[in-house]
Amino acid sequence: MPPQTQLTLPDGRTVVLRRHPSRPQPDNLRAWDAADELVLAWMSGDTDGLLADDVEAPVAPGSVETAHGRTVLVNDRFGALAVGLADRHPASWADSALTWEVTRANLVANGLEPTAAEVVPASNGLPPVGVAVVKVPRAKATLEWQLREIAAASSPGTVVVGAGMTREVHTSTVELFERILGPTVTTRARKKARLLLVQVDPVRIGTAPDHDVVLGETTHESHGVTVVALPGVFGAGATDDGTGLLLAHLPTVLPPAGTAVDVVDLGCGTGIVGTVVARDNPDARLVFTDVSDLAVASARRTLARTLPDAEATFHVADGLTACADGSADLVVVNPPFHQGRVVTDDIAWEMFGDARRVLRPGGRIVVVGNRHLAYHAKLKRLFGNVEVLGSDPRFVVMSAVRM
Repeated sequence: MPPQTQLTLPDGRTVVLRRHPSRPQPDNLRAWDAADELVLAWMSGDTDGLLADDVEAPVAPGSVETAHGRTVLVNDRFGALAVGLADRHPASWADSALTWEVTRANLVANGLEPTAAEVVPASNGLPPVGVAVVKVPRAKATLEWQLREIAAASSPGTVVVGAGMTREVHTSTVELFERILGPTVTTRARKKARLLLVQVDPVRIGTAPDHDVVLGETTHESHGVTVVALPGVFGAGATDDGTGLLLAHLPTVLPPAGTAVDVVDLGCGTGIVGTVVARDNPDARLVFTDVSDLAVASARRTLARTLPDAEATFHVADGLTACADGSADLVVVNPPFHQGRVVTDDIAWEMFGDARRVLRPGGRIVVVGNRHLAYHAKLKRLFGNVEVLGSDPRFVVMSAVRM
């Protein structure tokens, strides 16, 4: 077993963790980081040297659930905490369908029931929280929303353990924990990771607004669409330049209005692209799909706000796994080129391969990407043809046809 898949828990047990159960494990990437290891150590009672001599932790190491809540894991991306804390039967509150899949697969790989950790989609409210373990996300707006949700689901005695690499835990991070939850203590760094510890101030409990407001919905007008975005969704606040270029050239390949075609907005984000297609061709049968639960919820709202009577199918899924072979005439995509902090073209390759499977003969994929990503070479290799529809100094819009 490659060493990068084996994690030794504080009690001496070794567990096997993978980033994705059906893909080769990259040699230099693990399914956990030092912040996960630090959480597991703290929750087992290992505090050796973590706190300064004059600092008293507001929560005890190894804190168990209160009578009013359970252990909730937030942003446990590959299920390392779900496996390590499975004896608590935690709830894993996660946005990504890939996280849902990987968490269950890693539980099963270690002889645990897939239900040992309950997966809770991010667009759902939290269950009552006794202990919340929060892996600090990159976006401050996302963290603020998550902490407010935790406060709303807390009760007297609820404790929160934040965790992140030192590059992710700033003074502003501590201030955010303190403003929303209460007085917060940080540990010393261990292997470039540290914890934030707080017992939720009873004054803050239940003070969050109703769920739709807590979700932090933002709206803006773009290309004749009322674009709705929930926290962390790509395209919140303004339509990115790449999508703008894609929309400018999309009419050249769209079937004319009145043509009944099957169109997939792959990696739909806020759903602006699919909504423009639905507006310009009301007879198109639209599918919106994204790995992000919050993105799909945003796309639903974008379509409903812009075209209240429009109908579409929505999938929270990894790529096009929810779409049948030969079921689409057009796939439109703006692929992400990073996974967390890792820059990779793996996601684009999978999206393009999925599109080839899902497109009918004569069907078309339309892609926008940064010039330096060389998507044209990948499309030509997969489809045998590629056409540049338009470009600017940063982005290129390309098309390929399924032969």
